[in-house]
Amino acid sequence: MNADTNSIWFISPTQTPPVVEPEFATFSSYPIDVTTDALNYVYVTDTDADKIWKFSESGDSLLAFGYHSTGHDTIGFNKPKGVAIDDSGFIWVADCHNHCIKKFDAGGNFKFMFGQHGHQFGEFREPCGIAFDEAGYLWVCDYKNDRVQKFDRWGNFILAVPERDKYGKGGTLDIIDEDSLSPPFKQVSIGVQNNGDTDDEDGMKCNLRRPTGISILGERVYVTDNKQGWISIFDTAGNHITIIGQNTGLKKPWDNQVDNEGNLIVADVGNHRIVEFNQWGFPILVFGIQGDSAGQFKKPYGVGLSSDGKYLYVCDTYNNRVQKFLMRFEPQRKLKDGIMAWGNKSLIFYALNQNYPNPFTKKTSIGFTICVQEGREQTVPVSLKIYDISGRVVKTLINSQLGSGRYTAVWNGYDEMNRRVSSGVYFCELNVEDQRLTRKLILVK
Repeated sequence: MNADTNSIWFISPTQTPPVVEPEFATFSSYPIDVTTDALNYVYVTDTDADKIWKFSESGDSLLAFGYHSTGHDTIGFNKPKGVAIDDSGFIWVADCHNHCIKKFDAGGNFKFMFGQHGHQFGEFREPCGIAFDEAGYLWVCDYKNDRVQKFDRWGNFILAVPERDKYGKGGTLDIIDEDSLSPPFKQVSIGVQNNGDTDDEDGMKCNLRRPTGISILGERVYVTDNKQGWISIFDTAGNHITIIGQNTGLKKPWDNQVDNEGNLIVADVGNHRIVEFNQWGFPILVFGIQGDSAGQFKKPYGVGLSSDGKYLYVCDTYNNRVQKFLMRFEPQRKLKDGIMAWGNKSLIFYALNQNYPNPFTKKTSIGFTICVQEGREQTVPVSLKIYDISGRVVKTLINSQLGSGRYTAVWNGYDEMNRRVSSGVYFCELNVEDQRLTRKLILVK
């Protein structure tokens, strides 16, 4: 087992990422899923070896546990597929072919398990991807039951999406009253039609066929539909919202990861590539081809982001390795409608919104907010600049003293010499008293 470091590329849709080192970690068998915790430790399911691995940010191996077991052995696994870390640092594993979920502490010590083979609520047929929402509920892709199930931290069943029995028929669904962990129960219907398909107002079917990967941002749950080749989005109450990725050529997608800006990264297994969609479902980034060189893939199954969204980890499954990519220059924290930070001595709040539209062809609007609190000068030095992927300043949109307020700048795709720039990835940087926030812009022609 090796754990090598410094596997970082900068990603652009028009060029192969420059290689530093291809292997963040290498395996003797097939890694399927990867995730990180709040401290940016990296966790990988070594599926064929029936192990869970933990790495540092630099790729040092810190922990490995598990062995092959075909029963409900507390530490053994049978093809573990999904891994997730809760906000207390506990490690949760989808023990796929043992049809259960297992919980371990940070040292790999068994805590408890729940689930068994079956089609009833709370049972599984090959659980795969797992993820926690902000309220602390665990969501599980129940692969061969064609559904996603939601549980509390004690393994109590909450709901299933879509609601159906093993034959795909409609009906009602028992949901635990979330004001109590014990009965009585209440009955709800998520609106499944009698043929097992659920249509939203736009007529898009939200039935699931072989759900494999899952990620959650706020109230949105993103589920990879492996067989139908798209991502279905639900809210945390189980209501269908929309579909992303249909008619984009996805082939057997497996995992997905939503970043702090609402962009969705998908492991496009059958095409040996990674695809990124913006929050409106438009593909903005595609990279990777079949191969075993750095930046190439053979059936990449898993994707995971560092907690700040700066680095992307990809389970390059049939190359038996995990590769690491640089997704942005600066770490960012999430805000409901933008990216935020506090300035010196917490006397300045500033936020940089995602440009709209993005991608754009002619011009795009960039909004930002400055809030200078009492107790200091009421204007601050602010600059807003556009950079290309090499870090060169393309255009300075704002460079002045600004006070509290909401501002909008417009970039028309021209540089300082009033020349139209080429299509590609650009970065918008807001600088407030030498504190920086960055957004990624996509210009297309």
